[in-house]
Amino acid sequence: MTGLQYHNFMTVIALPWASKALLAMMADLVPVCGYTKRFYVVLGSVLASAAAFSIAGAWTQLHARGVAALLALANGGVCLVDLLIEARAFSRIVPRNVPCNVPLKFLV
Repeated sequence: MTGLQYHNFMTVIALPWASKALLAMMADLVPVCGYTKRFYVVLGSVLASAAAFSIAGAWTQLHARGVAALLALANGGVCLVDLLIEARAFSRIVPRNVPCNVPLKFLV
């Protein structure tokens, strides 16, 4: 594998983390069966697990492009779950519509 191929594969693998904001907007604006976050957490978990099991099961038969695509799917699932769990935790920590006396109001 050349350096250029390695760079291209690592770029594809890192794309889900670069598009984290788009994933967040999609999860908030496109509800599935009335759920905005729960469905996407399950979807991300299933995608990441399926990709990881596919890599583990067929490691020797996969081409580098297949491994890169499966790793990108796994990273996408992990990224999506990470994003939504953080959003849920933050919403529980910071109550809404509560006056803030902290000088950094823009953080709330």
